[in-house]
Amino acid sequence: MSVFVFEEWIILKLFFTCTARVKYNGGRNVPNKNYRSISVNDELIESVRQLIKEVGTYHSISEFAAEAIRLRVEALTRVQNEGRSEPDNDC
Repeated sequence: MSVFVFEEWIILKLFFTCTARVKYNGGRNVPNKNYRSISVNDELIESVRQLIKEVGTYHSISEFAAEAIRLRVEALTRVQNEGRSEPDNDC
């Protein structure tokens, strides 16, 4: 699998299944007022954790997921605004 395809797969997967910042409250993790929590499969989390460790750019999985989602939303918004049916592979 090429690096680009792998990155696109992670972005797409995280767009639908990411982990948001949560706080520990009364024996359970609950999202802060401005955050939501989404389940992510273990395989994807381990892939992201390994990338974070190797690249060193991100401090947490949440930070990675938030940026991946933001970039994907920006790409889809550009596609929608330009009237194209599919996004370019430039994100």
